[in-house]
Amino acid sequence: MRILFFISILFAGVQCLAQPFTLQPNASLFVEGNASIYFSNEAAFQGKLQNQGTFLFNKDVDFGENTSAGSLEFVGTADQALTGNEVAATNFSLNKQASLFLSAGALEISGTLDMTKGYLFPQSTRVHVASGRIAGGSADSYIEGEISQTSAGNVLYYPMGLNGYFNSVSLLQTSQGDKIAVEITIPDASLLIPGDSLIGLADEVQWIVTKESEENLATTVEVNFDGFELNSLVNPQTIRAHRYGPVVAHLDAEEGKYLQLGIGSLTDTDSLTYGMLTSAKTLVLRNEPKYVSLGRMPLSSGPAFFVPNIFAPRAALEENRLFRPFLAGVPVERFTMAIWDGYNVEMYNVNQTDAVLDELGWDGTTNGGATASEGVYYYSIQVVTPQGSFSKKGSFILLR
Repeated sequence: MRILFFISILFAGVQCLAQPFTLQPNASLFVEGNASIYFSNEAAFQGKLQNQGTFLFNKDVDFGENTSAGSLEFVGTADQALTGNEVAATNFSLNKQASLFLSAGALEISGTLDMTKGYLFPQSTRVHVASGRIAGGSADSYIEGEISQTSAGNVLYYPMGLNGYFNSVSLLQTSQGDKIAVEITIPDASLLIPGDSLIGLADEVQWIVTKESEENLATTVEVNFDGFELNSLVNPQTIRAHRYGPVVAHLDAEEGKYLQLGIGSLTDTDSLTYGMLTSAKTLVLRNEPKYVSLGRMPLSSGPAFFVPNIFAPRAALEENRLFRPFLAGVPVERFTMAIWDGYNVEMYNVNQTDAVLDELGWDGTTNGGATASEGVYYYSIQVVTPQGSFSKKGSFILLR
């Protein structure tokens, strides 16, 4: 049995419709503000709808050409679909043990988007929270796709997720009227080129952040990340420190590389797979997409001196194709380094003042220009700085 309405109807109070519901094209339906209607089966609104109350849906719903959808809540245990043209909702609540798929031209929410439980897939629907806020969000409730918000001059929070993991992002400084969209997606691995002091970039998730106006906005970024494997970014060709940490990074369009935004705070974390991370620097947004990802960088407090124990002249990163010490946080007044093979034959020797360590080091060739073979080599290093000297003797392995 299907319930069909052909005439004007007014609903008040609490109603429950158990059968499939269709509002015919020549009918109209007005729902008062104190009314709630629970649709336990499919619903289709082909006629004129004016809803000032609350609709609760357990199955699919089609709003047709209607725009005044009122407050909507999606419940139940089965996947649902919302279809329509330009749907305007007062409040929008997802509280179900399944997913909601949107197939409308647009969904405009003037009040609160409440992500209590369930997964929201906007697909090609333009979803915008106009003047309210987004609440909730967890591993059991997130948005997979793109959503935009208009700021009231406060923090903008986006409870995003992908492939079963909750990876929210928040913009901590915004201005009144800023309209900012965030999309979560899997990055193109070929574009994940680390710059700055990054040793690598995560390929699980990226956030694409777009501000829809020409004025610049500088904002601190906070991410709640999960499901990453940042330990995979450390290998013999990229060892640079004893300790590493996750960091928010963004793609610099001019350099074509990702630059780190520093670590403002890192809490509730194992530093490898999950945590709450806030950037130290601000991300500048304008009317163009900003690609934001997670990277990994060496951690140090004060001057940090480190000598790798493996060296590969064909390393993935150009800066790692020379064997040299790494020193952060202090200028170098003098750099001395000598390298010998297992027969005590000198391979390399440098003694230079005002040295730039990034430009000096052994490239894996002998003094005569021949290619040195794989194996164990020995070094003696001394670096003199205004804050003291760093010296070390030891061995390392040359890999081809």
